[in-house]
Amino acid sequence: MTTTHELPTYDGPAAAAPKGPSTSRRVAVIAGAAAAALVAAGGVATLMHGNPPPAKPTDPLTLATTVSGLSPMPAAQDLTHTATWQAKAKLVANGATMVAGTFGTGEQGSRSIRVVIARTDLTGKLEQAWAAPNAGTATGQDTCTNNTVLVPKGPAKVRETVMLCWRVTPEMSGYALIIDPTAKTAVSPNDGAAALDEAWKTAVG
Repeated sequence: MTTTHELPTYDGPAAAAPKGPSTSRRVAVIAGAAAAALVAAGGVATLMHGNPPPAKPTDPLTLATTVSGLSPMPAAQDLTHTATWQAKAKLVANGATMVAGTFGTGEQGSRSIRVVIARTDLTGKLEQAWAAPNAGTATGQDTCTNNTVLVPKGPAKVRETVMLCWRVTPEMSGYALIIDPTAKTAVSPNDGAAALDEAWKTAVG
């Protein structure tokens, strides 16, 4: 900010012309500097109040090293490592960042958990498309169902050995798919939501 006594003064026509930038230019420079300071201060205040700039579709994501106590499945047994799945995922992502993996031992009949997190909307895509139309109940921040359609235009069926949970936000979406072929009781939506929440938290760091 400036005050009157900081500006050049004149003692009538005989006074020498001021040297350096004109008064209007000096005021403009000072005003510009003040505006820049306000913008910078606003940016700092935004960060201090927990409001970082919106994420971009290409911002990185991190795949969890374990999910619900399960380690990554051997690549040879993980469907997300196949060329077919990768090609579908690339098409779905459309340039956005995506991480995916299946967790479990890979042994016959054992539980597996597949998680996919992307900076795009995965609704109706990849395994999220297994959710039957209008199916799903809120479980924490997620929506979960075991009412699934495993093939396009196939019948919807409640499968107690399957649980699919998903979440969608303006900047990101993801899902967790639990398959437990030998489960004695229905896979709980709480299990699916816990798996997704863990993978989601790791993904955004």
